[in-house]
Amino acid sequence: METFSQGIILNVQQISAHTYHLKVQSNAFRNISSSTLEVIVNHPRTTKEIKTRTYSFWNLEPIHQVADLAINTFSNGLGAEWVKQVQSYDRIYFKESSNSVIVDESAEQYLLMGDITSLAHLYEIHRNLAISKKVFSAIFYQHKEDKFPDLDQSYPFYFHQLPFSREEDIRDDLKAILPKNLHNTLAYIVGESNRCKQLSHFFTQEHLLTEDNIKIHPFY
Repeated sequence: METFSQGIILNVQQISAHTYHLKVQSNAFRNISSSTLEVIVNHPRTTKEIKTRTYSFWNLEPIHQVADLAINTFSNGLGAEWVKQVQSYDRIYFKESSNSVIVDESAEQYLLMGDITSLAHLYEIHRNLAISKKVFSAIFYQHKEDKFPDLDQSYPFYFHQLPFSREEDIRDDLKAILPKNLHNTLAYIVGESNRCKQLSHFFTQEHLLTEDNIKIHPFY
């Protein structure tokens, strides 16, 4: 079996209709450099075939060796089944994932966009940007009850809420709310892969941003 680190789930709580919050403690967090973890979602000692899913950090505190994860259950897949069954003080097995986002802090303005599955990750990106940066964000949703607040309200993250709709409607919605000046702007587009592609095409086809100014991080 590959080498996986292990930790303890300190707490698990359902925080919205389709999201669970896991707080995890592990000595391995002292040396984590990635923004994502590859988590075993079946027990490695009861099966020969290991199944993993990749999750982004909602928050990482390497000094205290504690991390927060937001696990979504929209897909009803193996990861969703796993998180519904885990309990506090269960062991969790993971390793660093190479599918990581490194935030470029050189821009003056940032567009943070995605769907509800990316909300915790966008919270984390926003929390790590300097307070002097201008940030505009839009989150797409199907049901408002899927939204959940950030861990720390001391650095509020304001975002426009847009319903899932036809691509042409999304384009019209974005045109109506985007900042007029996108000079020296970087866009981080996170979440479901088709939605990421649609948003990226919108910005390039409308000549609002170049491909170099768009960072895409598809989750699935």
